[in-house]
Amino acid sequence: MFDLIVVGAGLSGLQAAYSAQQAGLSVAVIEARDRVGGKTWTVPLASGRGVADLGAAWINDRLQPRIWAYVQKFDLQTVRQRLEGKAIMQSSESERVVYPFGITPEFTEDEKLNLERIRDHIQRVSLLKEPPNSQDDNVTLDQSDAGF
Repeated sequence: MFDLIVVGAGLSGLQAAYSAQQAGLSVAVIEARDRVGGKTWTVPLASGRGVADLGAAWINDRLQPRIWAYVQKFDLQTVRQRLEGKAIMQSSESERVVYPFGITPEFTEDEKLNLERIRDHIQRVSLLKEPPNSQDDNVTLDQSDAGF
């Protein structure tokens, strides 16, 4: 007999179970899959030459201090994203464009300006020190003030 049964071993379920356990409750976690993590999952590439992160792939210490605290608390491994080298963009089912990171490949002038605005906005927002506004999730791109 448990004080609490948590259905789902995704990040929220694991956090609920952990918090309840810290509060002194006995907890059972029930998960339909053969693994924990929910939408966070790393899978091997079919080529056998690496892995791909599915779901929650990026975290940072500035905008996600709680997640980052768990990384440190449980001594989890992270991989720092490279900001140099080559970038690859798949432009269609069969075509990919390889170009130096930080350089925008050849597009029409309008496409290029739009991509640069999006890139600059993401970079600017990722460096903000204040926590994100939860209401931002309810704003569509058309409604945003990002200027795209």
